[in-house]
Amino acid sequence: MNVEKFDAWLKGNDRSLRQVLEPTHLKALQDVLAAAKINSRLPRPTGTVDLPGSLADKSAKRFGITVPSLLQRMLSVKQGRMSAEYGVADVATRVFRQFSNREIENAWKEALYNPKVAKDLQLIVKGGGATPIQLARMRNYLLSVGLHDTEDRAKH
Repeated sequence: MNVEKFDAWLKGNDRSLRQVLEPTHLKALQDVLAAAKINSRLPRPTGTVDLPGSLADKSAKRFGITVPSLLQRMLSVKQGRMSAEYGVADVATRVFRQFSNREIENAWKEALYNPKVAKDLQLIVKGGGATPIQLARMRNYLLSVGLHDTEDRAKH
């Protein structure tokens, strides 16, 4: 998500949003946006150019790996430079990560339209204030997007 664009959109539509959203929902969105700004202070990776376009680009955006990269991995396996297990694991990880990123993007969109989700994210960002049910729900969500912890919850 482009934090600057979302911030500009929130500021540009502030008057309309104040009419349709509850103050707590708007505050929660602003808090999550502030956390995203902090998170986005790290520099972006350099050396690649995002060109609009082709069917291959769209498939790469959807599956997390380009057709040439997939073919290169297949060739590496065929030539014996890479084991089949590693090739499959590499491609599967890229696909899984792309689906996880899409789920995170969906969570941002959901927070925009659902005050309950925005409030849950606000509590997570601010830390501490979440109830055990909210924390369990967030753990389930993080598990669904591919992030999990190894800590045994039964011990607590």
